[in-house]
Amino acid sequence: MLKKIFKNYSYLLLGQGISGFLYFCATIYLARKFGVGDFGKFSFAESVFLFFSLIALFGSDVIGTREVAQAEEGRKSEVVSTILSLRLISGLIAFCLLAIFVGVIRNPWDTKGLVLIFGFAIFSLIFLLDWYFWGQEEFGLYSGYTIIRDLIFLIGVVTVSSYYHSILWVGIFYVASRFIFSLLLYRRYLNFWPRPHLCPWGQIKKEAIVLSCNALFWVSFVGWIIHYFDIALLSIFFKANIVGYYSAAYKPIFYAILVISIYLRAIFPILSKTYRIHKNDFLKTLTMSQIGVFVLFFPLAILGFIFSKNFISLIYGPSYALSVGPFQILIFIIVLMSINMIYSQGLLASGRERQNLKVNLFIGASNIVLNLILIPLAGITGAAWSKLLSQVAGLFYYKHESVYKA
Repeated sequence: MLKKIFKNYSYLLLGQGISGFLYFCATIYLARKFGVGDFGKFSFAESVFLFFSLIALFGSDVIGTREVAQAEEGRKSEVVSTILSLRLISGLIAFCLLAIFVGVIRNPWDTKGLVLIFGFAIFSLIFLLDWYFWGQEEFGLYSGYTIIRDLIFLIGVVTVSSYYHSILWVGIFYVASRFIFSLLLYRRYLNFWPRPHLCPWGQIKKEAIVLSCNALFWVSFVGWIIHYFDIALLSIFFKANIVGYYSAAYKPIFYAILVISIYLRAIFPILSKTYRIHKNDFLKTLTMSQIGVFVLFFPLAILGFIFSKNFISLIYGPSYALSVGPFQILIFIIVLMSINMIYSQGLLASGRERQNLKVNLFIGASNIVLNLILIPLAGITGAAWSKLLSQVAGLFYYKHESVYKA
C-alpha cells in the first residue's frame, strides 16, 4: 500500500508541482507587468469563475473519483455517463447565473468583460474527466496534461504583456488552456473506454451518486468561501489595488496548500478501498498523514513569518510591501487547513458526507461572519485573521466529528 501511495503521490507531485509552478509564474508575471490594479481584477474574475464552477461541478469530482475507484469494471462507464449528464445540466445553469451576475455588478466594463470571459471556461468543465483518471489511479497521464494546460496559460500571459497589454486577453488564454486540457483528457478516455451517453433527468435524479454530489457541492461551496469570499468582499469595500495586495499575499499560501491537496488526491482512492477491506490501514494512513503535515509545515510557517518581507519583495517587488502584513498571518493556515483537509478526506472515504458537510458549513459560516465584521474594520489584515480563525474553529469541530470514531 505504501508503495502505491508513493507512486501516486510522486506522479502528482511532479506533474502538479511543475504545472503549479508554471501557473504561479504566470500570476507573478501578471502582477509585475500589469500592476496591482489589473492583478486585483484578475483575482476577482478568477474567484467569481471558481464560485460558479462549483455549481457546474456540483461536487461530482470527488464523488466520481470514489465511485470509479470502488466500482466494478462494467459499472464505470455508467458512472461516467451519469456524472457528465448531471454536469451538462448544472453547467448550463451555472453559466446563466454568471451572466446574470455580470449584468448586476457595478464594476467597470473591463472587469465585467473579464468575468464573462472567464465564465466561458464553465463549458470546459462539463466534459472534464480528470476525476475518472484519479479513480483509475492514472496520475501520470493526468499530471502530464496539467503541465500542458498551465504552460499554455503562461505563454499567453507573456504574449499578452508583450504585444497587447490587455487584461481581457489574459482571460482568453485562461479559457483556452482549460478547453485544451479537457479535450486532451476526453480524447484519451475515448481511446480506451466506451463513449458516454446522455441520461434522462428522471434517471439521473434517482441515482445515489446525485445525493452524494449534493452534499459535496455544499462542501465545495464552503471551500470557495474559505479561499475566495474574502477577495470578493474586499472588492466590494475597497478598490482593485487593495484586492491585488491581498491576493499577492495569499497566492503563495494557496500553492503551499496545493502540495497537501496533491497528496490527498493520491491517497483518496486508496482510503476509499482500505476503509472497506482493512480499516487499520485506513486509520494508520490518516494518522501518519496528520503527523507528517505538522512536522513538515510548521517549521516552514515559522520561517515564512520571519522572512516574509524578503519573500514578498523577491517575488513581487517592493511595490507590494502592503502584502507583508496579511502574509504573516496567512502563513499559519497552511498547517491548520492541511490537518483539516485530512480529516475531511477521511470522512468522505468512509461515506460520512453529512458529518463532513456539517463541519464545513460551520467553517464557512464562521468565515463569512468574521469577514463581514473584520474586513470593514481592518481591511486586508481583517481578511487574513478571518481565514485563520475560521480554520482554528474548524479544527476543534473536526476533532468532535472525528473520522477515528467511524
